[in-house]
Amino acid sequence: LGKLGEMVRWISVSSSIELVLTKSARTLPLISNRPNSRN
Repeated sequence: LGKLGEMVRWISVSSSIELVLTKSARTLPLISNRPNSRN
């Protein structure tokens, strides 16, 4: 049960990290395009 709990914990952490990375990947182009539009 201990190892299985660690596996579930790692899976949840990795999935949350993937969500954050995908969200940042979507928002980064918008943020990088804002200064270009100002210039």
